[in-house]
Amino acid sequence: MSNPKELQDLQAEAEALGRQLSTLEDTELDKLAASEERAAALQTAIAELEAVTAQRGAESQSLGKEADRAEEEIARLEADRELALKGVEAEPLALYTQLRGTKAGLAVAKVAGGSCGACGAELSAALARRQPLRPAD
Repeated sequence: MSNPKELQDLQAEAEALGRQLSTLEDTELDKLAASEERAAALQTAIAELEAVTAQRGAESQSLGKEADRAEEEIARLEADRELALKGVEAEPLALYTQLRGTKAGLAVAKVAGGSCGACGAELSAALARRQPLRPAD
């Protein structure tokens, strides 16, 4: 370089390129830091997902066991009901079955304190007198 002006221009260009390089390096470092933060957040999310999945599996297994117990209880109660029905005469059983079908599955309700045990309505005096007196269970 024989011309001092050219040298000065090249030095200015080198300084500008150095500043640009420094800016690009800072941007790259910021992006790397952000990437590391996202990777850590991803790992946390994966761990939470695995924990929730394990909990759901345990709850599902527990619910399955509970459903099995409920089905066993239903089968036992149905067998008890069938056994109890053997001692009931056909005519009252037919009336009970008919009422149960028309009264949302509830054919008989306990009367306690002058009120219906199913809906809570108070019985009229005449109806209360018609009820047979039985000791409470």
